[in-house]
Amino acid sequence: MRKFHQLCLFANISLIASSAHAAVTAVSGLDSVEKAKQHTNPLKIWTLLQEHGWKSTVHFGASISQGNSENSLITAGFTLDKKRGQNEYFARLSYAYGKDSGNLSKDEILASASWKRVNSSDYYTGIRMDYRKDELADISHRMGATLLEGMFLIKEENIWLAPEVGIGFSSQKISNDRSESMNFYAGVHSEFKLNEKTRLYENFSIFSPVDQMENFWIYGEVGIETILSDRISLKLFIQDQYESSPAAGRKHNDLRFITSIEYRF
Repeated sequence: MRKFHQLCLFANISLIASSAHAAVTAVSGLDSVEKAKQHTNPLKIWTLLQEHGWKSTVHFGASISQGNSENSLITAGFTLDKKRGQNEYFARLSYAYGKDSGNLSKDEILASASWKRVNSSDYYTGIRMDYRKDELADISHRMGATLLEGMFLIKEENIWLAPEVGIGFSSQKISNDRSESMNFYAGVHSEFKLNEKTRLYENFSIFSPVDQMENFWIYGEVGIETILSDRISLKLFIQDQYESSPAAGRKHNDLRFITSIEYRF
């Protein structure tokens, strides 16, 4: 069971690679291999993904302050998503690095991947995989896979709301203490379009070990996104990560405000 974290990390990373592979091999015929060879350049692969229905986005955010305090935070990452029939695919990788008065204040990697199958207009099933590495929180790694069931309580043209529940397995190493557990999962995701160019969104997830319900952790994000052009958008959001049992000497809550620019391919 201790090797689960290696398999889970591989699955998170390989989903993005397999997505590219799926887009390449989607070209029928024996010439698909030749076409793949012609698209070894990352930008060409990105273009090929778009041609086969994949939406890709890169984002970059930063905040810097000087004076009585000097701190900086830089975030960067990318997402891939695709809808095909009843199936929805999503993958995201992000990195955050920050300093406060010359001291390291953030060094974190977050990754997630999911597949959902919409069984009807209101219900869906799926699987999600999550990965976190946070030096400041003393989390060497946390990896998990979750089977989930969700439903759309609201599903209109300009607004939707979808709670979901599930059960999964996680492996983590915090303060050199390695553990594995079965987890309960609950989440709520929603979006509200103010107009054609602006939307509000919210993502909330909580995980709790089956045998230690008090040792839960929460991921939450609330933001607003405005489209500036066909490919560029501005996003302002609040991201919160809460640990009910943090590592020794660490705080329960990790809250940050981020402004980022996103570019869609």
